[in-house]
Amino acid sequence: MNNDKTETADSIGMVRCISVDHRSAPSAFRGRLSFDTDTQKKMLRAVRGLNGHGVLICTCCRTELYHTCDDGKVLDLIGSYSGLRRDELLEHIRKYRGEKALRHLFRVCGGLCSMVLGEDEILRQVKEAYALAAGEGAAGPVLNRCFQSAVACGKKIRTDTPISRLAVSYSTLAANKAAAFCQGPGRVLVIGAGGEIGSSAVKNLLSHKDITVVAALRSHGFDTLLPPEVEREAYPERIAAIAGADVVISATKSPHYTVTLSQLRKEGVRGRKLFIDLAVPADIDEEIGSAEGFERLGIDDFRTLASDNLSARLDSAQLAGQIVEEELSQLEKELIYNDYLPMEQSLAAALEKDPRKVLHRLKRDLDPEQLRAVLRTLSEV
Repeated sequence: MNNDKTETADSIGMVRCISVDHRSAPSAFRGRLSFDTDTQKKMLRAVRGLNGHGVLICTCCRTELYHTCDDGKVLDLIGSYSGLRRDELLEHIRKYRGEKALRHLFRVCGGLCSMVLGEDEILRQVKEAYALAAGEGAAGPVLNRCFQSAVACGKKIRTDTPISRLAVSYSTLAANKAAAFCQGPGRVLVIGAGGEIGSSAVKNLLSHKDITVVAALRSHGFDTLLPPEVEREAYPERIAAIAGADVVISATKSPHYTVTLSQLRKEGVRGRKLFIDLAVPADIDEEIGSAEGFERLGIDDFRTLASDNLSARLDSAQLAGQIVEEELSQLEKELIYNDYLPMEQSLAAALEKDPRKVLHRLKRDLDPEQLRAVLRTLSEV
């Protein structure tokens, strides 16, 4: 064999992930890392400027940057866009590398890391994040393959297990909580009904009889997207509309509060009311929860409400975990094979020139089971 050693690429080892989610940080901190689409594009271009590739996932429960750069430089990048110091980030982030990063991505796509186990929304969000990165030319060949495999694994989990059919979404939980609060006929105001979560909340609310749904909309363009039984209210009139509502659900992408305690007091809003905040950053002023007659629930409060079908979902999660390991193994073998393809000619030459030397090298470096598997494969070729 030639004494000049050729460095083999390590596609698995180059993949890294910096993660903040509902398990590692409260919603207020996650809100600092909730970047809008334009900012995400800038961050992806900045990752390319570090001579690496990246995919950035931003949801109400997690912000994760999968990348192939130096972790320290990426932390500084995140800090520059969030305004958070490195020590503040290090207090809440989790870092994954190599196989652990890939396994985490596969589990995220399968809904196994979600606050509501098995929920479907995360798979759509990952696909959108990957599409954004690919559109910016930021994903690169290795992350391209990893995300394609992870998304396919997420689909397989939802096809081959009942986990998503047993799961309940945040909007479902919110609608159920609103209906239970009303205890009969009630009026629910939804702020942000034109968005993904808000429109889902409207749909779930309408499944409860005796619940009147009112949508506070910024744009008249969303009117046609709502069912005709939903009452419309202009967004600037939302505070006045709260006076006649029993429950308020807010799910916008606004960087500012949609409802504050001072606004309610100025409008003279009082009485028993439930405020449900499904946004990150928060839509509803946290002080509202301490006011007399008012109750406020944030996105993190739904962790304790997501216990329906828990036992059955845990059984499905175990099966989903097995699928993750099977699909991850296939991806790893593909990446390793692709890494060694450039050495195909030199390997063939070495086998032809001195096959015994190659076999002795295999005997030295492999454990018995690995050696047996390699020799069996070679003998069958």
